[in-house]
Amino acid sequence: SGLAEALTAATSESPEALAEKRERLDHLRLQFERLDSDKRELLILRFAADLPMREIAQIVGKSEAAVRKQLTRLVNALKEHYDDELP
Repeated sequence: SGLAEALTAATSESPEALAEKRERLDHLRLQFERLDSDKRELLILRFAADLPMREIAQIVGKSEAAVRKQLTRLVNALKEHYDDELP
């Protein structure tokens, strides 16, 4: 099953690989926590709640185009900052 394969893959990683993965996750969590609440809300609605842009726009009171543009800019900025800060 998928879960068994995932568990096998996770336990077969070296301690170094697991430490690096943990460091990356910690770094990403820190970047997320530094965002203002409006930006965090957009990310949560889109990626954690998996809502479509139309619903997110209704929730935050913006147009769908504005939400799409803001999310694109936000994700790109996070990627750039994330890549710049990691060794």
